[in-house]
Amino acid sequence: MTDVNINKSEQRELHRLRKESFGKYFYTLSQLTFAALVLGGAVPFTTGDKRFEDINPEWIMFEVFAIIFTILFAIIGHKIHRPKY
Repeated sequence: MTDVNINKSEQRELHRLRKESFGKYFYTLSQLTFAALVLGGAVPFTTGDKRFEDINPEWIMFEVFAIIFTILFAIIGHKIHRPKY
């Protein structure tokens, strides 16, 4: 992808665009993880299909891991996408 004829400013621009796209990818992945796993896992408890007594440890661990992955993807997206000061 890099060519001998590409000057330094074009290389910086390509690097910036790749970095921005990759950061946006992780932000989007974080949003999808939150919507699908965290909210999707909590829906049965808000609709009344399950009672508080029906909560099992596997469901709690699933929700905890979903929240951890959501935060992890958001942090990765921020670290990649953050501007240099």
